[in-house]
Amino acid sequence: MTAASCVNGAWVFLTSNWAEISGIALGGFALWRYLDARKRELAWKRTEFIFAQSEMLDKDPDLALAVSMIEERNQKVDIGDLYLADGKPNPEHADLLVIFDKFLNFLDRIAYGYYLAKTLNISEVHLFGWYFKKVKQHPNLAKYCEENGFEDILLLTDELATAQKR
Repeated sequence: MTAASCVNGAWVFLTSNWAEISGIALGGFALWRYLDARKRELAWKRTEFIFAQSEMLDKDPDLALAVSMIEERNQKVDIGDLYLADGKPNPEHADLLVIFDKFLNFLDRIAYGYYLAKTLNISEVHLFGWYFKKVKQHPNLAKYCEENGFEDILLLTDELATAQKR
């Protein structure tokens, strides 16, 4: 078989099947455009979610109080006073424990978005990395997290630290 006959055979195939080939190419292009648009749309939705969560930290008075406690800016309450050495909540601060659990639930939702739903990537979660890090810096609070269903917060803290080193 010569090169000319191969080219001639290809030409015959293309001219006799041009409609099907055009349809496949057009369908492939349309699929690519749809998937590209969907990818951009989902990226925007993730951005909206992250901004909404950041705004919630600022506007929700309970979360703002919890942030001031974990950042050690609250002169009335020390985060170390909320949890005993064994990780048990200190009953003397029951009202603040409810508020702090709300903050831990917030961080746990971020961890859920990363681990289970897989809608957030590590760079997006890193925007909240400071809060994850602060939770783990308090040994009593970290023990509380381990024993009360907030383990993903601690796992994600380690993963954020590893990702930051890269």
